[in-house]
Amino acid sequence: MIRYLIILMLVSSVAKAQVTDDFSDGDFTNNPAWVGDVASWQVTGGQLNSNHSTINSSFYLSTPSTIASNAQWEIWVNFKQATSSANYIDIYLTSDIQDLNAATGNGYFVRIGGSTDEISLYKKLLVHLPKLLMALTDALR
Repeated sequence: MIRYLIILMLVSSVAKAQVTDDFSDGDFTNNPAWVGDVASWQVTGGQLNSNHSTINSSFYLSTPSTIASNAQWEIWVNFKQATSSANYIDIYLTSDIQDLNAATGNGYFVRIGGSTDEISLYKKLLVHLPKLLMALTDALR
């Protein structure tokens, strides 16, 4: 089963990196190819940035990966907006579908922000979102 990862994922295993992208080449459409709402993203100064201006909307990038276990995920996030129940980031570690805006699909994601300014791990089971681990609350204040 192919799994999909979302924005800014740096994935590696002990033996060999499966997906690594630091966006230093200024191109997220090749090597590796990120797909999704490509018009909502840009690379500036080697960093992937959202240029989406619609309030309370969802947009994503994903890239295929064949590893999900024995992996390490590293990400740097500079969230310059105040978080709220409608303003947060979901970073999918794995998903069984490419379109991360779809109502269906299963996977795991880390939520940064939300109404409690949390950093938490969630498991998505179709439309059910049980929280597996809340690492920090009020972490973003």
